[in-house]
Amino acid sequence: MRRRIALLAVLAAVVLLIAVYVKRNTFSYTNLVDEADRIQARVLLEEAGVSRENIDGLFSLIEAFYQDPYPYLAEQGFQRALIPLFSYRDQDAFDHFDRQPDSSLTCRMAAFLLLKDSIRFPDVLPTAPEEKDPMSQRCLAAEQDRLHYNLLFANVEGQAVRSSEDLATGVSDYWSEVGIDFSGGVKAKLLTVYGSDGGEIQNFHTAVAISSGEEIWLLEKYDPLYPYQLSRFTGEAQLVCYLRRRVLGCPYAAVFQGGECLWVK
Repeated sequence: MRRRIALLAVLAAVVLLIAVYVKRNTFSYTNLVDEADRIQARVLLEEAGVSRENIDGLFSLIEAFYQDPYPYLAEQGFQRALIPLFSYRDQDAFDHFDRQPDSSLTCRMAAFLLLKDSIRFPDVLPTAPEEKDPMSQRCLAAEQDRLHYNLLFANVEGQAVRSSEDLATGVSDYWSEVGIDFSGGVKAKLLTVYGSDGGEIQNFHTAVAISSGEEIWLLEKYDPLYPYQLSRFTGEAQLVCYLRRRVLGCPYAAVFQGGECLWVK
């Protein structure tokens, strides 16, 4: 009898731990396929201070991306998903790209299109930065915007990276040296994920975050061939848990919100 009670107690504890784990790691998301979901995202962005012109520019690209159906997405409303298991099927992405090769957009470009006016750049660029993404010429008409984009997301070289703290310092120092300032006064913030294997520091992912009470909304292009996504997280810890999956294979990594480092690996 005692053994059975002990076993039941162990099982109850295991079930409780699983329930707590699932709750902590479950987030909600929509792929912005439905017009009602897009309207919700637009309202969030406008209330966060993003210009309507920039919002219209990105959402015209979102609509173009979905002109050809992308299978197995959240067609309407929000779906719940477990962070460690969340992904999209590679074959669906390749098939969609084959049908619509001109609709791809990097995560960096999607975020920059929204927040390019809220990030401060130097009046005179220190150097002509190397082109980061060829498609930037298609999405950014103004040469100054393209130069700012390349400066913001340039690889950081010449830094001794022996820890994630070194990486975070290297990124912050780079932004300071070239004159990039994220204190633009809007509630929408640039979220960036950087990684390194000890050599140059690279941007691995970029998105736009909006805090609302204890919740954090994240708007992103999941990857160049993958869908758009608006996600809702219960707080900063859950958001970081989601983002750090982007740099699982990097020995050194960090997540930034604007100029503030949220997490180091």
